Amino acid sequence: MQNMVETNTKRRVFELDGNKLIAIQSDPYGFWQLHLEHGQLPERFQGQYSYWDAVVKDVERYKTLRAQATAEVQTRPVLRTKIVTKDS
Repeated sequence: MQNMVETNTKRRVFELDGNKLIAIQSDPYGFWQLHLEHGQLPERFQGQYSYWDAVVKDVERYKTLRAQATAEVQTRPVLRTKIVTKDS
């Protein structure tokens, strides 16, 4: 997995848009929760995950969707306007 640092079996870190997305396996049942180092966690990550693979899959899906949204915004055409005055 790219942009992921494995610190130990209970805590793993992803790079996400210049921020750190921290996955912590904290409760006795082994569920994973996600936290951001800075800022508010996106709503899609506010639940718990029962498997590590589900965490990885959801983070990758989020990165893909975010990249597509960024690409769509950057490819919009620029509307050019011409100011018409009475003298023109």
